[in-house]
Amino acid sequence: MSYFNLLFLSLSFTPALSLATTSTGIAYNSKGKIIYKEKHSLVTKKDKILNLETLYFDINNKPIGYLKSDFNQNPYVPVYTFYDDRLKKEAGVK
Repeated sequence: MSYFNLLFLSLSFTPALSLATTSTGIAYNSKGKIIYKEKHSLVTKKDKILNLETLYFDINNKPIGYLKSDFNQNPYVPVYTFYDDRLKKEAGVK
């Protein structure tokens, strides 16, 4: 049995400790024009949210900011950082 097969078998039988999912969204203004796009990445473990990251993009898919939320200390009130690359501003709770 090759190294690759052993690695595959060991990964196949390793129980899932955490799960990562992604979704996307588009924000529109009241006239239906796209304002920005977003990509959400959620990491959970045993049905508990661990981390949530949102990446923001302009209409040309250029990154314009992010929001990183960490739920490890408190499942209801995350430690978070929001950064707007256009304004070079950061806000958050640590």
